[in-house]
Amino acid sequence: MNTSARTVARRRVVIIGSGFGGLFAAKALRRADVDVLVVDRTSHHLFQPLLYQVATGILSEGEIAPSTRMVPKKQSNASVMLGDVTDIDLTGRTITSTHQGRTTTTGYDSLIVSAAARQSYFGNDHFAELARQLAEQSGAELDRAGRIAVREDLTVPGHPEVFVIGDMMARDRLPWVAQVAIQGGRYAAQQIPDGGPPSDRAPFRYRDKGSMATVSRFNAVVKVGGIELAGLPAWILWLAVHVVYVVGFRSRLSTLMSWTWTFLGSWRGQLTVTDQQSRHATSWASPFSSTGVRRAMTVSSPERADTRTAGAVRPISWARQPRDGEDRHS
Repeated sequence: MNTSARTVARRRVVIIGSGFGGLFAAKALRRADVDVLVVDRTSHHLFQPLLYQVATGILSEGEIAPSTRMVPKKQSNASVMLGDVTDIDLTGRTITSTHQGRTTTTGYDSLIVSAAARQSYFGNDHFAELARQLAEQSGAELDRAGRIAVREDLTVPGHPEVFVIGDMMARDRLPWVAQVAIQGGRYAAQQIPDGGPPSDRAPFRYRDKGSMATVSRFNAVVKVGGIELAGLPAWILWLAVHVVYVVGFRSRLSTLMSWTWTFLGSWRGQLTVTDQQSRHATSWASPFSSTGVRRAMTVSSPERADTRTAGAVRPISWARQPRDGEDRHS
């Protein structure tokens, strides 16, 4: 009986978005006496800083896009729900989401909106509508990029229970980088269990941890505070930082193995099929035209095409050819 009462009394924290801000906020609440629900339209978390390595065949899609459910797997107070959030009711403290034609209304005590801004939607254009809804219901302003002007504690004006973090917030001209979302998510998670009045909250302060970029194999540049590195030491530091922020132990281990396979060898860890390769394979899959003449694989001029097709022959038929006098249609 007492257990049931405590369960009902637990506060519910709903997090919209499974990006850096949303997942780090959920992880920061793992010891809090709250129930955490992460709502996102996709079932995976995309590690965008390494997205280019998928395109270049270094990493696979699964290594930078682990299942969102694997993140709070060992977190007893957290769960994940698939849904496309279509409405936020600040007065009733509910959100409405749809998935496979089914509409779900979920109540919350605290809400963390960790959606992307217009310039970085990556297919999530519906987040722009959420920004307009929050602005209209709360009276908050939107900047030119469609981001919500939040208070110094990252809450929507007039609604201290609603936090906006990441690319969707407009505060102090902060850059659109993962560290802003991560630090904002952790900050919001610290304020929720406190339960004190907003006036007692310390304002959010972003701490720039520096910048780094990889130039080539074994070569990178790093600037952290007054320290500047280049070459192999910077490259090793770049690898270490990125593998730490890859979500999930399995993804980290797989990423390290793929990097070892690629950087210490002379081959790619993953094979990528390009459009050119696809067209080449399709041409060989259907090598003969309707007239039985072999198609030219690469034609740069009519003379070359004639040269390639002049010596072509009809395909060999393995079926028995009918003899004279036999019915060809029998």
